[in-house]
Formats: sequence, C-alpha cells, structure tokens
Amino acid sequence: MPFEARYKSILLIEDDKDDRELFTEMLNNVDESLESSSARNANEAFQLLLSNFPNTPGIIFLDLHLPGLDGFDFMMELNSRVSYAPFSRIPIVVLSNSIDRWRCYDLGAAVCIQKPFTLTAYHQMLSVLLSRDVMREKEFLREFFLRHY
Repeated sequence: MPFEARYKSILLIEDDKDDRELFTEMLNNVDESLESSSARNANEAFQLLLSNFPNTPGIIFLDLHLPGLDGFDFMMELNSRVSYAPFSRIPIVVLSNSIDRWRCYDLGAAVCIQKPFTLTAYHQMLSVLLSRDVMREKEFLREFFLRHY
C-alpha cells in the first residue's frame, strides 16, 4: 500500500541547522511532495504563521531548546494570544533531547518524542505521524512513542 500523508504542509521549529537539514532529508525520504518550512526560533515561527495565514501548516514539529522563547514559551503564547487562535488547533509534536512530557501535554503538545533516534526510527516516526490524525489518535500515539522511542 503506498504511503499517503494526512498532512501536506509541515512547520519545523528547530534552532540547530544540522537537525533542520536532517529533518528535511527524512521528510523527503517519506514523501517528496510534502511542503515544509522551518523556523530557527519561536519568534520566527510566529512570523511565518502570521505572514502565511490563512495557509497554515497541518502539523508543527517543535524543539524545546530554542534561543529566546523556548518551546514551552512557544506553546504558552500559541494558546494565550487571541491573534494566534487560528493556529491553536494545529497538532504539535515535540522532538527534543530532554522532555518534560506532562508539561508539554499540559501546554497542548499532541505527542512528545525524545531525540536522538536512528535514521530508520526517524523515518518510521515521520511515516506514522504524517499518516495519522494526530489530534484524534494522540493517546494511542503517546503510548506508542513512549514504548518504542
């Protein structure tokens, strides 16, 4: 059965250039037709979201350790400002070296996955997340990634 992505547009918020390049490479390995954009920090991400509205990404991948506003601050801002209300329903997947899962979930993250992982696992993780309704299946996905990653 061919892969079919549920999310065609992806936003990655990651300050590390090598991690951004690896993410893009892995995304292209999963499906070359996917559109992705990236931001190096939370402020850049907010600018991207606002400047492209009403075209919003289908899913956001977020690193927690960002310069300036960190990933936690990004989620708090996204949920608290009226001007960001249209973006609060976009599923957020936290990819980070250290994770306070419950804090992330309290702030609205759908799934939290701890880095690093192998290239094979990275490909599988993207394939699973991009083919599922992350918000509807977040409990299953949380358990799946907790057990397997």
